[in-house]
Amino acid sequence: MEWWWEGRRTAGARRPTPTLFSSGPAALLFLAAAGAVSLLLNARRASASSGLTPAAVAVLRGVHGRRSVFLKEMTRPPPVLPRAALNTLLAAACTAPSHKRTRAWRLVAIASGEAKARLLDGAAAAVRRSGEDKALAKLTAPDKWGSRPAAFVAVGVRSTVNPDWEETASVAAAVQNLHIALAAGAADGGGLRWGGYWTSFYPAAREDPDLLSWLGLDAAAGDRWLGLFVIGAIDGPPSGIDRRKAAAAAAAVADAGRRLSVLPGGGEGAVL
Repeated sequence: MEWWWEGRRTAGARRPTPTLFSSGPAALLFLAAAGAVSLLLNARRASASSGLTPAAVAVLRGVHGRRSVFLKEMTRPPPVLPRAALNTLLAAACTAPSHKRTRAWRLVAIASGEAKARLLDGAAAAVRRSGEDKALAKLTAPDKWGSRPAAFVAVGVRSTVNPDWEETASVAAAVQNLHIALAAGAADGGGLRWGGYWTSFYPAAREDPDLLSWLGLDAAAGDRWLGLFVIGAIDGPPSGIDRRKAAAAAAAVADAGRRLSVLPGGGEGAVL
């Protein structure tokens, strides 16, 4: 196990082996630099046209620019995700709203090769016992779970004084924070870009007592394992980006200063 995040407390006995990264091809770096300049110029134009501050425009662009990057888009073999980058993402997750400051999220980062293998082996055993042959075939496929993710974040919730739905909503907000930070490039560096996605994983694995115990989740205390956030390196922009939707999102950012809210598809939020 790598790191355990419960509120602002962290613990971890092992550090990943430092790895030196070589920079990517010159063409890729040029495109990345050109893209950064383009985003900066667009942000300034949007700020000037909407009356929003540059910081507000940057936040809105991060929200609208969030995209899921799935296993097939992640490079293999996976490079090492630096601990500092992972900590940045987890810190962003832990700024989520939390009623009565219960900080109900339970985030377990699984980044070493040994830990990832332990997770997937335990999940495969649990799915095998459940008799779900199709699910087992997908989980153990050689070109997916075991060969592409650089790290997993197991996401759990502990319901205490607040209603269960409220604590789950708080955890969902934490996952969204992590995803936005990742998509905005908070972990990028060393010639590498990162992406990821949320998955509920496999029910048989999420409910397996041995895996729950290994993750440090206590069912008797009300802990539930909700799923995984999967992180991997990517070579280019996510293939799921719809250019028309991206253009509409940019227009929404520019227009946000003149409307109460702008909904997908161009609809306006109600004013009560």
